[in-house]
Amino acid sequence: MWNNQLDKDRDVVAQLDAIEALVNFHNKNDQAIAKLATIIASKAYRVRMAAAKACSSFYNPIAQKYIR
Repeated sequence: MWNNQLDKDRDVVAQLDAIEALVNFHNKNDQAIAKLATIIASKAYRVRMAAAKACSSFYNPIAQKYIR
Protein backbone atom coordinates (compact mmCIF):
# COMPACT_ATOMS: atom_id res chain seq x y z
CA MET A 1 0.00 0.00 0.00
CA TRP A 2 2.68 2.51 0.98
CA ASN A 3 4.82 1.50 -1.98
CA ASN A 4 2.01 2.30 -4.40
CA GLN A 5 1.27 5.58 -2.65
CA LEU A 6 4.89 6.66 -2.97
CA ASP A 7 5.15 5.49 -6.55
CA LYS A 8 1.82 6.51 -8.07
CA ASP A 9 0.42 9.37 -5.99
CA ARG A 10 1.32 12.86 -7.21
CA ASP A 11 0.54 14.56 -3.89
CA VAL A 12 3.81 15.51 -2.15
CA VAL A 13 2.32 15.25 1.35
CA ALA A 14 1.01 11.77 0.59
CA GLN A 15 4.45 10.74 -0.68
CA LEU A 16 6.07 12.06 2.50
CA ASP A 17 3.54 10.12 4.59
CA ALA A 18 4.34 6.99 2.60
CA ILE A 19 8.07 7.39 3.23
CA GLU A 20 7.43 7.95 6.92
CA ALA A 21 5.41 4.73 7.04
CA LEU A 22 8.02 2.76 5.09
CA VAL A 23 10.64 3.57 7.72
CA ASN A 24 8.63 1.52 10.22
CA PHE A 25 8.56 -1.55 7.96
CA HIS A 26 12.09 -2.74 7.28
CA ASN A 27 12.15 -5.14 4.36
CA LYS A 28 14.15 -5.32 1.14
CA ASN A 29 11.28 -4.22 -1.11
CA ASP A 30 10.71 -1.04 0.90
CA GLN A 31 14.41 -0.27 0.83
CA ALA A 32 14.42 -0.61 -2.95
CA ILE A 33 11.40 1.67 -3.30
CA ALA A 34 13.05 4.31 -1.09
CA LYS A 35 16.24 4.07 -3.14
CA LEU A 36 14.29 4.55 -6.36
CA ALA A 37 12.55 7.60 -4.92
CA THR A 38 15.91 9.23 -4.29
CA ILE A 39 16.99 9.01 -7.93
CA ILE A 40 13.74 9.80 -9.74
CA ALA A 41 14.08 13.41 -10.86
CA SER A 42 10.33 13.92 -11.21
CA LYS A 43 9.87 13.58 -7.45
CA ALA A 44 9.92 16.76 -5.41
CA TYR A 45 13.20 17.67 -3.74
CA ARG A 46 11.72 17.23 -0.28
CA VAL A 47 10.43 13.76 -1.16
CA ARG A 48 13.85 12.73 -2.48
CA MET A 49 15.58 14.01 0.65
CA ALA A 50 13.07 12.20 2.91
CA ALA A 51 13.67 9.02 0.92
CA ALA A 52 17.43 9.43 1.32
CA LYS A 53 16.97 9.88 5.07
CA ALA A 54 14.80 6.75 5.12
CA CYS A 55 17.53 4.83 3.29
CA SER A 56 20.04 5.91 5.90
CA SER A 57 17.76 4.65 8.66
CA PHE A 58 17.38 1.30 6.89
CA TYR A 59 21.11 0.75 6.80
CA ASN A 60 22.25 2.53 9.97
CA PRO A 61 19.53 3.10 12.58
CA ILE A 62 22.01 4.50 15.14
CA ALA A 63 22.99 7.38 12.84
CA GLN A 64 19.34 8.37 12.46
CA LYS A 65 19.31 10.23 15.77
CA TYR A 66 22.14 12.49 14.55
CA ILE A 67 20.45 13.43 11.26
CA ARG A 68 17.95 16.29 11.46
